[in-house]
Order: sequence, then structure tokens, then C-alpha cells
Amino acid sequence: TIIATMSASSSDWAYTGACYCGAVEFGCKGEPAWTCQCHCTICQRLGGGESQSLVAYMGLDTLVITKGEDLLTKFASSANMNRFHCSKCGSPVMNESAIPSFLFRDAPLALFKRDKDGQIIGKDKLMPSIHIHYPSRVRNHVDDRPKFDTDPGSGNMLKVDAEGNVIGIIEKKEAESKNSDQ
Repeated sequence: TIIATMSASSSDWAYTGACYCGAVEFGCKGEPAWTCQCHCTICQRLGGGESQSLVAYMGLDTLVITKGEDLLTKFASSANMNRFHCSKCGSPVMNESAIPSFLFRDAPLALFKRDKDGQIIGKDKLMPSIHIHYPSRVRNHVDDRPKFDTDPGSGNMLKVDAEGNVIGIIEKKEAESKNSDQ
């Protein structure tokens, strides 16, 4: 068993989603701990794009597989992260931290349930609020979202110019002040 499957009705979950073929489904309890646009080269290569938008939940019981657990393929992309993909369609379904003091799971935003018009249900609360691993980005991003060199908990917030180029690091006190203003 890779992950214990929890059976529950869809009304028990704040958000739900599925892989491309629908064989693997997941549910999320409550609001996400954070949402991000990850620019790390692993997400670029595994997702096939310039970045991947991720929705993260703290712990291992707030983003859970509700169907198709036996179809998940697991591999460690690094010492700190396990990745789970659907063995039928190949969709990346979920990532899971392997850091005992910082356990979380995240899922690609694109997999979350959509309405009849193709829009992600609840997307206003699920859209990325920060950029992580910004130095390895494919292109610059001009927006008001904070940009970090690695992860917000362990990395530095970056100073960027009007074109989205990195021009320095924001000192801890300044970064804490900027984050409290948001």
C-alpha cells in the first residue's frame, strides 16, 4: 500500500480532483496551507512546462487519495520529495514531503475539479500566491507575488525589478514586513 485510501462522499472535501483519465482521485480537507508557482527544474521536467502551479496541505491526512490508490506509482525525485503518478495515464497526481519535520502534500492546480465551463472550482482560493525556486525560471514574471530562491520557509525572498529580473535578496525583517502586509 502506497497511501491509505479514504472513502468519503465528495461533500466531505473542500476540494477534489483527479488525474487525466479519472482513475485516481483525491480530496482535500479545508483550505490549502499555501499555493505556489514552482519553477524548479524537477517540476519543469516532470510537468512538461515552464513551471507548475501547486496547492499544498500540511500533514499527510489533509490531501488524500479517495480512489485508485493501487494505480499510483511512487518515486523519489530527491531525498526530500516523493512523487506520485497515475500508472494508467501518467499524470502527476501528488507530491509528498519526505522531511519528517516538514510533512506536507501538494497537487497540481490543473487537476482540481472543474465546472461545466472548464473553470477550476474555487480557483480564487487555489491560484498561486508566491513563486518558489524563481532563479531557475524559464521566463520572468511581472506580478506582485513574492518570489523566493527556494521555499519560503527555508529560502530568501528576492528583490526583482520592473521586468521581473532578480536584483538582490530582501533582508529577513523587510521580508517579514512585506508578508505581514499581504
